[in-house]
Amino acid sequence: MRALQVRLRATVALSRAHLAARSLCSPPQFRQAVAENIMHFDHRFWLRLAARSDTAADEGERAQLVSLATSVMQLVDSILKQTEEQLSDSATHLQDILKAAADENGEWQVPLAPEKLEAMKQVGL
Repeated sequence: MRALQVRLRATVALSRAHLAARSLCSPPQFRQAVAENIMHFDHRFWLRLAARSDTAADEGERAQLVSLATSVMQLVDSILKQTEEQLSDSATHLQDILKAAADENGEWQVPLAPEKLEAMKQVGL
């Protein structure tokens, strides 16, 4: 029981720190903070927010927690979508570079002929 109380106090303190950080940050700073800590938004983070929301002293604090959760969720979703688009674009670009060195059958002749190497460099620019 004592360990649970200690964890609950730690959760409350951490949630207050989240709220304080959110209120002190500009939107670009908040986005940067979320991006830098994206790997920490795991189930424990969301459980801490839910626990804090459940034990909020008033509706104002609960609304702040809901706002924080919504903001973080939207930013994480946006960052993930942007990352997926960048990966897709990079994969397409890499395929174009590799195609430039392939022969008419799509195969590579190793070592590469100088004109194939030059073609790869041109596509890579």
